[in-house]
Amino acid sequence: MSTDISDIHRLLLPFLVTGLAGTELTQAEREMLSEAPPAGVILFHRNVESAGQLGRLTGEIRRIVEAASGLPPLIMADHEGGRISVLARAIGAPPSQMAAWRPGSEELLAGIIAATSRLMRICGINLSLSPVADVNVESLNPVIGTRSFGEDPEEVSAAVRIAVRAIAGEGILSCLKHFPGHGATVFDSHLTLPVIGRTIEQLREEELPPFAAGIEDGADTVMMAHIALTEGDSPASLDRRIVTGLLREKLGFEGVVITDALEMAGALPDGIAMKSIDSASGGSKAGDAVPAAIVARALEAGNDLLLMSRPLEEINAELVLHAAALGDELSTAALAGRMEESAARIVSLRDRANAAFEADPSIGDLQAFLDKGRDAYVNEALLVRSVFSAAGSNSPGNNRRCPGELVLPVFLGAKPDFDSYVVRRFMFRVLKGLGEAGPYIGPGDSIPDRGPDRVPERFFDPDKLSPVRTGDGLETGLYLFEPVRRPAARRALFLLCRKPPPEDVIRTVAAGYDSVVVAGRPWDAALLPPGSSVVVTYGIYDAAADLVAGMIRERVRRAP
Repeated sequence: MSTDISDIHRLLLPFLVTGLAGTELTQAEREMLSEAPPAGVILFHRNVESAGQLGRLTGEIRRIVEAASGLPPLIMADHEGGRISVLARAIGAPPSQMAAWRPGSEELLAGIIAATSRLMRICGINLSLSPVADVNVESLNPVIGTRSFGEDPEEVSAAVRIAVRAIAGEGILSCLKHFPGHGATVFDSHLTLPVIGRTIEQLREEELPPFAAGIEDGADTVMMAHIALTEGDSPASLDRRIVTGLLREKLGFEGVVITDALEMAGALPDGIAMKSIDSASGGSKAGDAVPAAIVARALEAGNDLLLMSRPLEEINAELVLHAAALGDELSTAALAGRMEESAARIVSLRDRANAAFEADPSIGDLQAFLDKGRDAYVNEALLVRSVFSAAGSNSPGNNRRCPGELVLPVFLGAKPDFDSYVVRRFMFRVLKGLGEAGPYIGPGDSIPDRGPDRVPERFFDPDKLSPVRTGDGLETGLYLFEPVRRPAARRALFLLCRKPPPEDVIRTVAAGYDSVVVAGRPWDAALLPPGSSVVVTYGIYDAAADLVAGMIRERVRRAP
């Protein structure tokens, strides 16, 4: 079949969601959005600088796409809370889902979700890529963890219902992810194709109930996971028996199904990943296209929207390069009928997305609100007390919080732990809460004076552990970031917690610490020796950083 590029754009772009290059539209992006707009865009950290900037960006996207297509674009973001808070520079990092639900308060959870959704709406986001409906049944899961509401299907189902209703109540669209359940994996689908070793019957008992609950309560979209049930299976995202047979026919979902990013290794042949899909540099070269066969398979399986996280300019260049192959793959009569069904669902969804912009407060209102402090809308003090009360009684290990000597922060981890903006934000907020008083040990030996956007040049690497000298005779606290993800870090922590400190060193990393704050993964508390005093935050987010700083200040006040 011979198809020119205008035909390919007209045929495929209404089914695509793409990324953007930066914090404002390039001239090329403006022209492309005007001539052949995709169904929507997805925003990442690279697209966010402030609340005002984000409002201007989304407003311009909406004006251009509506003029070109007569429909509002879907403008979406992964702002779940905790570490996955891509809008943090604009509206802060809310609690992780696990932290928000840990106290078991429906009112508290609904308030957190509603507050987050309202802030997203004011910034021009009309589709929240949440809630995460995965049941985190695997403690070594490298990609879900505290993103999940918990480990019990019934509890997760209850929380998913609350979240779906709260998001809808603020006038934006919701997305259940990652179907049929990413919670049992020990591998990251960004890097490979995880095999969960589950039958469909087993899924129905553990992984599927939260999705069924969310669908029953009106979830607008469902995102497919790049996972295989058993060895040799296709990714669920490309498997018709999962997308159409299980999600559509068995669970009765009638809304829009969206793939996870098709650049991820879990969706690609031979598990070969492209370059980072959330890179400020723009991702892959145009020649590194998602294969035309993968695009066709995703649509044939029953997906409606195809997510490609790299910038629009790259995607359009790939359409030019691979027009013939795409034309051939998409030319079958059966696929044409399948795409007509998806087109109708997508148009309906985009029509409903208009609600997010009706009677919308101005971005100026948002900036004034943020300037007065976020606890004017969400009582973070109440939230922190609730979360930590639950942590003290229910988290792994012995969680007594004991009075003791002065505690000062040590951030333990290797460089990848500190690459995340939200992690750096957490560290900076702790230090700022201490009045920028030192010492500050690893990464670096002084407080980062340029704010959380600055990547520390040095870090405390557990692969190269050496004693830490504070030089002031004060006991030192430890704040952990995901050491379980690297065996060397796990071994180092395990050994150091049991190793008596040398006489000439005040404390060695974790040996005999009065208190340890586990900020990344609650399961890491199990690595600490019996009798350790542990505080578990169930995620890395703003309110937890504030409490950590307050806890240290209280110890300073009580120190002799």
